[in-house]
Amino acid sequence: MGRMIYNMLRIRKKDIALICTLQALAGAGSVIVLFIVENIVKDNSSIFMLGTAFSLMVMVFVSFFMGCTTFQTYNLSITMGCTRKEFFISYYITTFIGILIQAVMVYIYYWLESLEIKFFYSEIMFEKGPEVILFSPYMLLLIIFISSLTMIMGTSVLRFGKKVYIVFWVLWMALCIIPSKVEDAFEVGIDNAPIVIRTCINTIIPVINLPLAAHIVLVLMISAVMFMISALLIRRQQVV
Repeated sequence: MGRMIYNMLRIRKKDIALICTLQALAGAGSVIVLFIVENIVKDNSSIFMLGTAFSLMVMVFVSFFMGCTTFQTYNLSITMGCTRKEFFISYYITTFIGILIQAVMVYIYYWLESLEIKFFYSEIMFEKGPEVILFSPYMLLLIIFISSLTMIMGTSVLRFGKKVYIVFWVLWMALCIIPSKVEDAFEVGIDNAPIVIRTCINTIIPVINLPLAAHIVLVLMISAVMFMISALLIRRQQVV
């Protein structure tokens, strides 16, 4: 299995490098944005780690989209004698390693941005941002969750074909639209919001208010379910 993991890392090294490059570009872009806001627009009310937040968002939203496409090596791997179990476990491990590398990039940029703020913007009030996640158990939970999400997306594409992308697109649009609708609902009154938004609010708020231990159990359970569904899909996948 070690050989299989090594080969997968070699295959996916360009994807990992590309995501790390995007993280670096996002961080560099934030330096420019921060300079414009603080020196040209002169909005000196407060400051937070914008670059670290961008780098974290790239890790979250780009990594699993790119990761799920590399299941195209499945047919070749099985044809060359790799078992489905070996392929699946090796793929999960390499996915976890790739996301872990991207997480390290986030921490590196956090350190660099901390120095930037300390030396150039120390007089401006600092607001907490992504570091709340970085230095808590939620960061590890996020890595585990994304790894499992990548697995179920990849196995779904492999099992059902490109039509699954329609489902991904609908879920993605919902993820983009619902937060703004929820914010609007709080402004105009939850009782006046559409039933779908009210249902989301009544579901999400109790979950958010759960203690840390409950969040850990919930995320691990969801990740385990996605992992098992992925394993079931790959077990039934035929070589074509």
